[in-house]
Amino acid sequence: MFKQCKINTWFFVGHSIGITLLALHTLEYAYFSIEKERRGKMFIVVTQNPFFYQSILAVYSNIEIIQLSLKNIPKLFFIYFRHILQEHLVFHPMAFSEPHLVFKLYTKLITIPKRKSRSVAFVADTILNKVCFSVRLPKNLKQSIFLSMEQAVSNVLPVKDSLPFSILFEINKSKSINKLTDYIMLHPYAASPVRSLPFVRWVDIVLYLQSLSPKTSIILSGGPNDRSQAELLMSKVGKNIFFIEDIAKGSFKKKIQIIAQAKYYIGVDTGITHLASMLGKKSLVIASNSNPCWLPSYNPLATIIMNTKNCTCTGDKQGDCFVYINNLRYYRCLIEIPQEVIKSEINKNLKL
Repeated sequence: MFKQCKINTWFFVGHSIGITLLALHTLEYAYFSIEKERRGKMFIVVTQNPFFYQSILAVYSNIEIIQLSLKNIPKLFFIYFRHILQEHLVFHPMAFSEPHLVFKLYTKLITIPKRKSRSVAFVADTILNKVCFSVRLPKNLKQSIFLSMEQAVSNVLPVKDSLPFSILFEINKSKSINKLTDYIMLHPYAASPVRSLPFVRWVDIVLYLQSLSPKTSIILSGGPNDRSQAELLMSKVGKNIFFIEDIAKGSFKKKIQIIAQAKYYIGVDTGITHLASMLGKKSLVIASNSNPCWLPSYNPLATIIMNTKNCTCTGDKQGDCFVYINNLRYYRCLIEIPQEVIKSEINKNLKL
C-alpha cells in the first residue's frame, strides 16, 4: 500500500514574546488538524539569536528553531534536503508590513519541490507575492490575530476541532516566589512609554491595590531598563511590593510559574500580558486602540479597557492618536481612560 509522505509545518516569526506565542498556537492548530500518521516536524524560523525562543519552547520538544542567517546556511540546506520529498505548510503571521524578501524566497524554496506544499501570508496580490505564496489573504485588523491565523490554517487544511488558547507548562505548587503565596502581578512597563501610563498613575494604582487588600503582596515585572522606575515606585508605596527583573528572559519555566500562581494580573498591552492570557489568568489589560488585533480578546477572563471617544487610531499603529505629558508621548485612547474606571475594574475583579 502506498505510504503518504509526512506534512511539515513552518512559521516565520519576529523577535517578541507575543509573536512566539502566536507561532505556538498556529503550529499546534495545524499539527492537530493533520492526520496523525502524517504529522511531521514543526519549524519556527527566526532571524535573531535563537536563545530567546529556546527558553520559551523548552517544553515543546517537537518544534525545531532555525535561525535564518548567512552563517547558518549549511544547516538550512541540510534541513531542506533532508525533508525535500515531504509536504510542507508554511505560515507567515499577519503584520503591518510585508514579509522580508529573504523570508519570501526561502518560503518559495521550501514549497517548490513538492507540488502539494502550500504557503499562506497576509499580503497583496503583487507579482512577487503570487510567485512566493500559494494563498494570499486580506488583513482584518479588527479581528484577533490568533483567530486570523486559525483561518489561515483552515485555508490549507481541513480543520476538525478548535484548539484552546493555551501553552504547555508545569506548576510546582510547593514552590513560591520570595515565599509569597498571595500576590497580584503588575506589569506597568512597555517597550515604549507610549503604551503605558504616567508614573504617578501607577503609584496611585498600587496604593489603591494595597488599600483593597493590605495583606496581598504585589509583584512588579519588567526588564533591566525598568529597574530604576520600579525602585522609585516601590519607594513611594511602602512595603509588600517586589520587583522581578526581566521576566522575558532567563528561566522561562520559573517566570511562567510566577505568572501562573498570581491571584490577579494587571498589565499594559505587551507580550507578558499575552503570556498571562494564554495561562488563563484573570486579568485587567490597560490598552490602546493602536492595533486591536493584538489584544488578548481570546481570554474570557481578561477585561480590556480603553477610551475611544477621541481616538484617531487606524488599527495599524497609525492615526496620530497621541498626547504629550512632560515631553513623553502616550496613546490618547489609553491615557484618557479615567483612573476611576481602572480602579472600578480592579475592585470588581478582586471581589469575584
